[in-house]
Amino acid sequence: MFDRKIGQNQAIQHPLPTCWMQLEAASLMTLKAAALYDAGEPCGIEANDAKYPAAEERFVSYKELADASGANWNQVHYSIGGHLWSLVEYAHRKGWPMLSAVVVNKQNVASGSMEPETLKGFIAAARELGFSITDEEAFLREQQRRVFEWAKGLVAAS
Repeated sequence: MFDRKIGQNQAIQHPLPTCWMQLEAASLMTLKAAALYDAGEPCGIEANDAKYPAAEERFVSYKELADASGANWNQVHYSIGGHLWSLVEYAHRKGWPMLSAVVVNKQNVASGSMEPETLKGFIAAARELGFSITDEEAFLREQQRRVFEWAKGLVAAS
């Protein structure tokens, strides 16, 4: 493999499953937290566990969230926004940043950018929560920074 001995690939081979498991677990916990919140059930532990990808300053795609939950993306892509709204609303009540700031379209996972319609929805949710926004891109980047800091334990969660 890669024209060299397989042992030479172990430096990347061994951390990959760990990273994948952390991403999958965080994705599942995000959806579970949203579902519990929608049902009126306590979801603080699940919402807190969703922070692992953010602690590594990684963005997650909507499809990754669906895949991690075992849901068929073609069946849930219209409803995922509602679940994210529930999670954002819960996080806001807890004094946490807008967790959906790190959930982006698949093609933007490397950059964290949002497609115009996605950004429009994100900003609408922020305004619904009472945020005053003049520069939408700057607000997004600030919320992403806050999510990463929160996830690392640098921002105190109430």
